[in-house]
Amino acid sequence: FGQFKAPLMWEELVDAEFQLAADRSVTGETFSQQYSQGLMFGYEAEAWRGYFAFTDGINSIATNYNDAVESDYAFTARAEFKFAGDWARFTDFTSWRNSDYAGKVGIAGHYEQYGETGNGAPGGGGRNALAQATPGEQLLYTVDAAIEGNGWNAFAAFYGNYTEADNVSNSDFNDFGVVAQAGIFVTDQVELFGRYDGIFLDSDRAVDEDTFNFATIGANYYFFPESHAVKGTLDLLISFDETVGTTNPSLFGLGGVGTAVSPTSFLGQGDDTEFAIRGQVSVLF
Repeated sequence: FGQFKAPLMWEELVDAEFQLAADRSVTGETFSQQYSQGLMFGYEAEAWRGYFAFTDGINSIATNYNDAVESDYAFTARAEFKFAGDWARFTDFTSWRNSDYAGKVGIAGHYEQYGETGNGAPGGGGRNALAQATPGEQLLYTVDAAIEGNGWNAFAAFYGNYTEADNVSNSDFNDFGVVAQAGIFVTDQVELFGRYDGIFLDSDRAVDEDTFNFATIGANYYFFPESHAVKGTLDLLISFDETVGTTNPSLFGLGGVGTAVSPTSFLGQGDDTEFAIRGQVSVLF
């Protein structure tokens, strides 16, 4: 109990320091559950494990119980099935050389109703980038799979998001996203990786573009073999589509270079093809 990430998207549940790239995907940031407050129950067996949470809704970090951005109620459930390896293998996205084969699949869903909590303007603020800004309901769901082997790894996920505003006609939207990534060690300390992710908005949303495609390529250098203690990352991100005029422009900045800090490293451009280069050193202690 307390404040934690609801058991929904596996990409978000893997800690930031154990990601393959310098940060999570743009699609992951868009659909992300972030932090909630509430209760969670879990059970783990040899071949499967499951979690169930009752919370104040996704992305409600450090909010009061009666804050208007909170959900009236929210439920999240996740189940995972392991067909090879140990559960400990999946705390990161990396698989060291000489590691055994491991794999799992997962499925999760989240439902919340919002609009009756607090005395302020209801809706929007506490939910993810694809939520409604008026009272209503939201359903998020995902299917994902991860496999690891002797110095290589792969992960893929599908995300779905359904929102509907109360008493508003033509306000139901279905949005989708995909992520696929893989990495391979070329030496004991150098890991190359690549990722594709895409966002496919409901065609009824009032935006100029409803399809967004991204690619990330890069490399990790582990200063100590088989350890995340000190890791250097360099990657290149490419947005193949226009990123201005989305449902949440702040995801890419406010519409131009230098106007805002973006969690996705993209600032928002009115033309196709935007590039970002990131360098990062992480130290764990």
